[in-house]
Order: sequence, then C-alpha cells, then structure tokens
Amino acid sequence: MAENETGILKKLKDNLAVNRKISQLLTMIFILLAAVLITSGVVGNDIFSPIKPNENKHVVESTHILRNERETHLKFRLNKFEGVTQITFPENYLAHFNVNLIYPTPQHKQYINGNIIYTYNADDNEMVTFYIEPRKTGRIKGSLLVGDQSHTISHLVYP
Repeated sequence: MAENETGILKKLKDNLAVNRKISQLLTMIFILLAAVLITSGVVGNDIFSPIKPNENKHVVESTHILRNERETHLKFRLNKFEGVTQITFPENYLAHFNVNLIYPTPQHKQYINGNIIYTYNADDNEMVTFYIEPRKTGRIKGSLLVGDQSHTISHLVYP
C-alpha cells in the first residue's frame, strides 16, 4: 500500500509542476495582452477609441463599434475662424442610419449629386451633433467632407 501511495504522490507532484508551468504561461500571456490593450487605448488607435481623423482643422468624432438600432452620435467640432462651413454626407452612407436629431439645426440643407449638404455658420456653432441610429448590422464605411477636408469613417454594427 505504501508503494501505491508514493506512486500517486509522484503523479500528483508531476501534475502540479505541469500546472504551475501552464499557470505561469497563461499569466505572461494575460500580462502581454493587457499591455497591448492599454497601450493601444492610450495611443487612441484601438477599436474602442473615438475616431478623430484630421484634427488640424475640423474634428470629427465617431464611435467605431455600434449596436444595431441603438442611438449614437457623430460630433463635428467646426473651425470657428472659417465662417460658413458645409458638412457633406454621401447619401449611400446616411442610408445606413436613421438620423433622429441634428443639433443645432443647420441653416440650410440641400441634396446635390447624391450628397446631402448641411450648412452652418461656424462662428455661431462650434459643435454640431448628429444623433443617428444604425438600421442593420455589418460594416459601414463612408467618406464625408467638412468644409474642404475629407474624413473617412468606418463602423462595425453588431446585433
């Protein structure tokens, strides 16, 4: 019986050593993964960060990951020194969304060549917010103009 117990103890010690190595490996992987996520979040280029392309003049803020049929927003920080500014959306980009509210209300709205153009006086409205709601799941990509600057925005809409 003593021989059987020593055999069992030896197997348990061997399993314990293997489990410790696996635990150390998983801990190292977890630390590395956490470091990558934290670093990418600090830099602002991860998928959870608001997207802010072309920050030198007008700023566009949007969220990359959206929930289907849940309201989100696009924010435009206009360069107040430019005066009258137009925000131009391709109609095929806005077709993926319900536009629930635009604040403040644009001075003028027009449709030209498949584009929807909203006109603002940037002296009066430094921040413009579009409250939008995705209509379906999937990837949405669009290029819009704020003044003379092009901004490419992409979204991933999940159920």
